Amino acid sequence: MDDKIVCLVEDNGAKRRAVMSQALRVLIVEDSENDALLLVRELRRGGFEPEFRRVDTAEAMDAALTEGTWDLVLSDYSMPHFSGIAALELVKKCGLDLPFIVVSGTIGEDMAVAAMKAGAHDYMMKGNLRRLVSAIDRELREAKVRCQRWQAEAELKRNLERIKVLHEINVAAVSTLDLQAVLQILLEKIDIVFPAFATTVRLFNQQTGELEPVACRNVNEKEWKAISQDGLKGLAKVVLENKIPITVSNVQTDPRSAISHLAVKEGLISFLGVPLIAKEEVLGLISFYAKEKYSFSDREIEFLTTLAGQAAVAIHNAQL
Repeated sequence: MDDKIVCLVEDNGAKRRAVMSQALRVLIVEDSENDALLLVRELRRGGFEPEFRRVDTAEAMDAALTEGTWDLVLSDYSMPHFSGIAALELVKKCGLDLPFIVVSGTIGEDMAVAAMKAGAHDYMMKGNLRRLVSAIDRELREAKVRCQRWQAEAELKRNLERIKVLHEINVAAVSTLDLQAVLQILLEKIDIVFPAFATTVRLFNQQTGELEPVACRNVNEKEWKAISQDGLKGLAKVVLENKIPITVSNVQTDPRSAISHLAVKEGLISFLGVPLIAKEEVLGLISFYAKEKYSFSDREIEFLTTLAGQAAVAIHNAQL
């Protein structure tokens, strides 16, 4: 949802609120079409430009929550075939953190208390909607704060997982000289942080100088090795010649890709290739494939480059 632009202007000696239209996706749980339109009119008067959908059964609301993205739910408390409490439970069941405001014509104090205890964020009477816009403003701000807090907590959790993975790769580098064991640990740890990725490792054969496929995860190993036996070409060549990480938004259509056929078959889309370098020696590369269009963040590229550096040391030690 776009942020509002709010200012105060003078109007006959008094200040009034001037609000530029703000897009708002609102799900209205209401059996009366007229009452729903009254709510929409009130939103427009308050400076919102609502995109709305009216539902009055559990089935219709479940479909709306599944098919659409919403900023807010406005719900009647009691309806012939549904209820505000049941609507609130559906929102919770879907794992959504949406501001939920009860707007009813019959709600009493006991019903209002029950709605708030169930998780509703506010309630008001249909005959008195003066607080509606201010309540929505408040709840949207608080929802944004909650989202930012959860994102920060999730990022902290990811960072702790990545630190743990780097430590375990470092331990593997000094605890075993078995190359296959090192590669197995590497792929297992990557799978913890990026479980939806396919990962492949190709190394230069020290005797022949050929780039050979040695390990993979979440991709058909037999087919990948058959394609990758053809030597240094495609995106692997680009990564190793430049000695820097390379990203590609769609490996299926990129003209430099040497595995486009396999990528289509396996559903591989976005690509990140990172060179494996130890003691200034290029050992090979590790490739990451997302199975949907994915934009690798700078932080993720930095982490995977650090991981590749530690893995390269372990591989170097094992080869020696």
